Amino acid sequence: MPKEKVVSVRGELFAITNAVRGAQVLAEHAEGLGDVEVRRLVPVVAGVLALVGCRLRDLERTIHGDVNPALFFAPHNAGCALPPNPDEADVLLPEWVPDRLERYATRILRLAESERRERETADEDQDE
Repeated sequence: MPKEKVVSVRGELFAITNAVRGAQVLAEHAEGLGDVEVRRLVPVVAGVLALVGCRLRDLERTIHGDVNPALFFAPHNAGCALPPNPDEADVLLPEWVPDRLERYATRILRLAESERRERETADEDQDE
């Protein structure tokens, strides 16, 4: 039986903390630079913060149950976070099993169908 894949919340927070610290170091470094160099750093810092925001959003949505933790196993996320350490306190989010994926897909489909019916009703009301 294959080993269950899990996302370490502690590891994700570690990666996010390092990214924020990197943006902080870049911003602090800008103090001694001229206008041209500072202008070059602004999009870099903004990019790091945008990635941090996306990572936090994805982590929050995963904890809430709206995103499969498998998202964090993608190649572009490899090596970003600490691997789970069984000797330390952590929250581990397991990859969704097929039953969980089916329940999620069914819920999303029902929401989409409900929204479609609401739009159709609103369109019919406008036509009258």
